[in-house]
Amino acid sequence: MTAYLALTSLISAAVGALVRRTLAAVVVLLGYLFVAGPLLRDHVPAAKYLPDSAGFAMWFPSARFPSAGDAGAVTPAQGALLLVAWTAVLIAAGVLGYRRWDV
Repeated sequence: MTAYLALTSLISAAVGALVRRTLAAVVVLLGYLFVAGPLLRDHVPAAKYLPDSAGFAMWFPSARFPSAGDAGAVTPAQGALLLVAWTAVLIAAGVLGYRRWDV
């Protein structure tokens, strides 16, 4: 659980660096976590690879999100790797964006 919260915090910091406005970053993250994420999970089979679903697989290994055309759940190890990959990509994008904008 601690890894999930730490990675989610790093994703939040990366989004904050990309957006460069606190309120906009909070709106984007909460909008994704509470609106777009659940809607995508219900209608898109590939949504199990998104950060919130990967974190769910990491946190609750025996539970599965019911999704359209579900071909199988992501294992906890796969969820952890997916969340680490999302975190690394977003941090890299945040660092590159910050360097480009702050020249």
